[in-house]
Amino acid sequence: MPVNAVKLTISGGFGFGDLGDEAMLSEYLRCATEHLGLKREQIFLVSANPDYTSSYHRHPRELCCRLPQETMMLVNPPPKGKVKRAMSVINHISIKRKLSELAGFAQRSDGLLITGGGIINTRDEKGFSIKRIAGITRFFCAHGVPVFMSGQTIGPLGINRMHDELAAEIVNSVDCLTVRDSFYSRRYLQVVGGKPKELVETIDDASALEADFASVPAEWKSKLVPDSYIAFNVSEYTSDTAAKREFAARLVDHLLRCCGMPVVMVAHAPIDYAALWEIFDLLQRDSKANVHVPDTREWRAEQVKGLISRASFALGGRYHFVVFSATAGVPFIGLAGNHYSYIKQDGFARAFSLEHCILNPVETWDFAAVSARIEQIRGKKTVIAGKISYPLPSMLRFMDWLKQIEHAKTGQTP
Repeated sequence: MPVNAVKLTISGGFGFGDLGDEAMLSEYLRCATEHLGLKREQIFLVSANPDYTSSYHRHPRELCCRLPQETMMLVNPPPKGKVKRAMSVINHISIKRKLSELAGFAQRSDGLLITGGGIINTRDEKGFSIKRIAGITRFFCAHGVPVFMSGQTIGPLGINRMHDELAAEIVNSVDCLTVRDSFYSRRYLQVVGGKPKELVETIDDASALEADFASVPAEWKSKLVPDSYIAFNVSEYTSDTAAKREFAARLVDHLLRCCGMPVVMVAHAPIDYAALWEIFDLLQRDSKANVHVPDTREWRAEQVKGLISRASFALGGRYHFVVFSATAGVPFIGLAGNHYSYIKQDGFARAFSLEHCILNPVETWDFAAVSARIEQIRGKKTVIAGKISYPLPSMLRFMDWLKQIEHAKTGQTP
């Protein structure tokens, strides 16, 4: 049944140029428009960069709004003392003005969907992601808007008390929480005392994204013969220091020697692209002719997955690089630069009994361990596509949720 009467706001981790988060939003937009019959004018997108979001997702610009940093101030402790209280009033007026566009979306919305999976955690002390999402969740709940949260990996937590309290508040305030693992999220919900009204354990929201090699730029299609190259990738957690970039270069040199085929460095975000060129500069002189660095910053996620899908083997640090490789049937190894990265990758891999493909943060920096795992895994294709059906369980539950909102608004039986 088409959902005709509701208006939906979607926010989350997208808008930063990370193609994995953009893929998750793409799949939900496909679900909303193709399966629920929502028109684009019924959907508002709230992101870090509304111009980019509008362009990438081909969504009307006037229906895209910036997620102001001021939402994070909504979760800060209240100031104490007369002077601080006076400053709080002034700041409140300023914040209210800056949140006016977001308030307009909230007032017109019947539901809020939050997607993008790296947001309920302590990955650093600043807690930018968790404060941002806690702020927008609190903001929409204050406007009486119900919230559906999808595609999360919860944790690490239990490190910062404020983050733990925010995590519990977020998960306890949403109608339904879907997570993309059946191990770590449950563990960290127990750590922080989070008790969601409904918990759905499933797989990543971008798992069914179709690979699109056909629209890869012609220069790269002509250069890259299927099954005759290796895909390589880094994240900020595997390339943020000189020592890590030197280690990555050593791995690429090793891949060229042991596999005897070119290496294609595949960036998933602008920060990856810059790091990959620095790694390229550290390669041995005779390696560079066999290493390619396509500029994927303006590619779509399905094009990047298309490039990975034709590789013989994949080795990388980004979570969605692992998801794209696995779901395309490419033998892969996930490099986890820290515990946050590890639980995301391992949580996804466990659903398909592929946890042996994920290196923990100790193994990731052990060259002998990485080399041994390459020999163990390369040449062994993963066959998991048949285990993935679209729409995913998270999306089926979301569709039921939105139909219930439609029923409550119109009185029509869903």
